[in-house]
Amino acid sequence: MRLKKAWILAGILFVLAILCSLLFSALRRQSAMIELAKQEREISGKNTVLQKPAGESAAEKETERQTKESKKIEAGALDSVKTTAETQYCVEIYKENTGELQTGSYRLPTELVGKTREEISDLLKTFEQLPGEEELQKGFVHAELLAFSDKKIVIRKNYLTESDEFLLLPSEGKIVVYQNDGRTIYTITDISLDRLGEEQKREIEQGKKIHSLSELYDFLEAFSS
Repeated sequence: MRLKKAWILAGILFVLAILCSLLFSALRRQSAMIELAKQEREISGKNTVLQKPAGESAAEKETERQTKESKKIEAGALDSVKTTAETQYCVEIYKENTGELQTGSYRLPTELVGKTREEISDLLKTFEQLPGEEELQKGFVHAELLAFSDKKIVIRKNYLTESDEFLLLPSEGKIVVYQNDGRTIYTITDISLDRLGEEQKREIEQGKKIHSLSELYDFLEAFSS
């Protein structure tokens, strides 16, 4: 009887051992599956982080595209602006050799009314090519559009001249032409003071002013022959 009970107890223990082994194996497999799932989530997260810059790059490209489009619209709007009869017309006269700048404000010429920036720039280019004899005598070099709007345009005309005024003084019986400062010699002539009348001689001795290059040429030509 005792032997039979012993065998029964041994059988129960054996069954329990097998059940414990199976339970332990199942727990190990579950733990391994949990760890594998965790690793997969980590890998998936890294891939998401790596893809994020691509998303940002796409957004930056879209922002850049919108900026360019906005600039095109603004440029198009500016190109459509035109002058009117009420537009203020400012002209600057700049003398390159002296740095002198003269400004004036006038009524807009009829030929410039209803023009865009580009159209006025084209007119200035045409003017530069054919400025006219009077402008050339003044020493005209080129013209430029400094400012443009429907309210006001500013045009600068550049000139290069020797001087607007000259001073005639005697030196060793001859007439010497100075710049307006009275110190810088423009040219030394062969015109003798003896060839002048008393009044003209007196003007030269006191310092005769000549107010333009053409006036100087006329004076020198009159006494050179």
